[in-house]
Amino acid sequence: MDGDGTGKAAKTLEHKDHLPLNDKGKMAKVTDAHMFKAIKEGGESVKLSDEMEAFGSKMTDKEIWDVVSTSRPLAK
Repeated sequence: MDGDGTGKAAKTLEHKDHLPLNDKGKMAKVTDAHMFKAIKEGGESVKLSDEMEAFGSKMTDKEIWDVVSTSRPLAK
């Protein structure tokens, strides 16, 4: 819930090199467009893990932008 990437589902992931949404330093290097593409097209589209599925067929662009904008405040 706090964006650190250690929730229940994290234990099931093969790749542990996720980007913690609450890491201000790391998040400052990630553009909103990069986050949007990763969510819409999946992790592989931005050279991240294929474990992050694409949500483009499940969410509208507006919904994806809403996720991007609500993820930013998690960075401390």
